Amino acid sequence: MRYGYHIFQIGDIGKTMYAFRPWEDARELFSFSDYTCTYHDRIEADSHREALSELFFRFNMDRPGDFKGHSMSVSDIVVLLGDASPFEDRGERWYYCDDYGWKDITEEVKQWLSLWRATAMKPAT
Repeated sequence: MRYGYHIFQIGDIGKTMYAFRPWEDARELFSFSDYTCTYHDRIEADSHREALSELFFRFNMDRPGDFKGHSMSVSDIVVLLGDASPFEDRGERWYYCDDYGWKDITEEVKQWLSLWRATAMKPAT
């Protein structure tokens, strides 16, 4: 299967208390505003697990020349997108690089995005 992916990394590590921390420590402090998309592309893999393993290897051992981020580490986020037309649910899954493996944070992301949309889209009074 071919997946689209986006890699997000903390933009200013020195100003972020949870950089390089496991998800359980970072969860309460986590903010999308701390992250920047540092790369996006497509990858062939049989599963999300395989794609994440390949991406971790690639962005630590054989980084693309146009990649501007740091080597992949704890607190980085990978978003995997399934193959679908732009009008279908693309099966988007969000993964946090944890201290041991990957943590699927998709449900938390959906909740935060829903809350953000609810507050950001309110008309000014």
